[in-house]
Amino acid sequence: MKKLLLSFLGTLVALPGLAFTYEYGGQKLNYDITDEDAGTCSVSGPALSTISGEVAIPAVAVNGETGTEYTVTSLADRCFYYSKDVTSVTLPEGVVTLGEKCFAGCPLVEMVLPESLRVIGDECFNDCPLEAVRFGSDIERIGSRAFSNLSQIEVNENLTYLGDRAFGDNIRLLRISRQTPPEIRSARMGYAEDLAYNILVIVPANGDDVYRNDSK
Repeated sequence: MKKLLLSFLGTLVALPGLAFTYEYGGQKLNYDITDEDAGTCSVSGPALSTISGEVAIPAVAVNGETGTEYTVTSLADRCFYYSKDVTSVTLPEGVVTLGEKCFAGCPLVEMVLPESLRVIGDECFNDCPLEAVRFGSDIERIGSRAFSNLSQIEVNENLTYLGDRAFGDNIRLLRISRQTPPEIRSARMGYAEDLAYNILVIVPANGDDVYRNDSK
């Protein structure tokens, strides 16, 4: 019975195609297949223990064992967590989700987010020196403490969720295009707390009453 169980477990571990490594732009990254039928995958992290320099995420990654191409749609939690030697990251169109703490602790000073991006996980860019970033029109969710040092930010009408202190403690100007306030993790829009930090919140014309009522 023990031999059968060990044999079965060994078969599970040896199943091909669930994860693979692909080299692109001189960098080897690991990928997890997220949907075989849809042909999508997620970047799980560097293939080596250390990674440095400029990192370019491909729009399509190829499984060398099978030759199958997969569209990259996400970066996993802690994908580049505290990769102190990564100087820049290029994301392709088609990436929809950035996981929690994905780039936390990376020394990134600028970042171009793809228009396709919809979800930024909690603490995704926490402890990064990023001071400015532009969100695409598809962004829907920005997690708690996703950023640390942004001073000005504009979010569009598709935003439905804004985590607690999503932009860090240095934010001074927040421009929101939604006619109704997005959901926030704590204290709704938390205007009393915002005023304590001297944040100027700009909302759509004729929308200020809705936002004020939501903050009560």
